[in-house]
Amino acid sequence: MTTTVLDRPVLDRPVLVDGSALTCAVIAYRASTEDSAAALVAVARQYDDPLVLDGRRGGCLVLPCEQEPAALAKTLHGKAGGEVWMGVARARRHDVAPARATAEDVLRVATGRAPGVYELRNVLADFAVLRQPHVARRLSRMIEPVVAQPSLVSALRAFIAHDGNRAAAARDLDVHRSTLDHRLRQVERLTGCRPTSPRALLTLSTALTACSWSR
Repeated sequence: MTTTVLDRPVLDRPVLVDGSALTCAVIAYRASTEDSAAALVAVARQYDDPLVLDGRRGGCLVLPCEQEPAALAKTLHGKAGGEVWMGVARARRHDVAPARATAEDVLRVATGRAPGVYELRNVLADFAVLRQPHVARRLSRMIEPVVAQPSLVSALRAFIAHDGNRAAAARDLDVHRSTLDHRLRQVERLTGCRPTSPRALLTLSTALTACSWSR
C-alpha cells in the first residue's frame, strides 16, 4: 500500500519507535550551517528514545511526545540556535513513514520562507498550487526574472517575511525604506504583481515556492 504526498508515492512501511507515548513528532529539518544542524541533533538526543536520521545540514527527527508536535519542534528550534527550518507532522508510534513524507514536503516549501517551524496548515496555499503542475510552472516562469537578481529576491522575501511591513523589512535588510520601495517597484515591473497588494503578495510568495520547488 502506498500514500501519495504531492504526487510522490511513499511506502507505508511500519517504523517502530520506542517509548511510551502513543504519538510522535516527526520533524524534517534543514540548517544553514553544519554547526546549527549538529546543535539541533545534540538537543534532540537529550529527549527519551529519539530516532535521528541526520545528514550534514539536514535530516529527520522522530521524538515520542504527548504534547503538540509543533510545540515540541519550537522548543527544539529555540534551543538549537542559528538558521533552521523545520517541517513538522504527527505520527502514530508504529507508523512514521507517511508523516515523514509530509514533514519533508512541508520543509521543502518552508525553505523558501524565513527560518522557523512549519506545519501543513501553514503552507496549504502553496501545496494547493504545487499539486497543479501547469500552474506551478507558470508561476515559476513569472518570478524567474526576480529570482535572477539577488537584491530583488532578498527584498521580496524580507517583505513577505514581515507580512508586508516595509519599515520592518527595510530594517531586516539594513537598507533605507526608499531603497526597498524601489526594489519592490522593480518586482512589480518584472512580474505585473504589486507587492503592496495582499492578494498579489500571496501570489508572489507562492511563485517563489514554485520556483524553488522546480529546482
